[in-house]
Amino acid sequence: MSALEQLSLAEFITSGAYGRHVRSSRLRYRRRRDALPAAVFTGAPEVTVTGIAAGLHAVLRLPRGMEQSVVQAAAWQGLALHGLD
Repeated sequence: MSALEQLSLAEFITSGAYGRHVRSSRLRYRRRRDALPAAVFTGAPEVTVTGIAAGLHAVLRLPRGMEQSVVQAAAWQGLALHGLD
């Protein structure tokens, strides 16, 4: 990291802007995380959402035989999903 980048980062931290950014990001991601299970249940009640408290990911347990079509449909929408099969 260059000296200019280090000085910029130091100012970002000491000014309190970094703390504000982190708090804002946490709130934004918490709202998204909390909305996901409700949206999934509304659109596909047979799907369960797990692993959501562990970070910025979730595991959706799909009925047998649905995984490939769901992953493909998500890709068409620009979403990055990975199957577990």
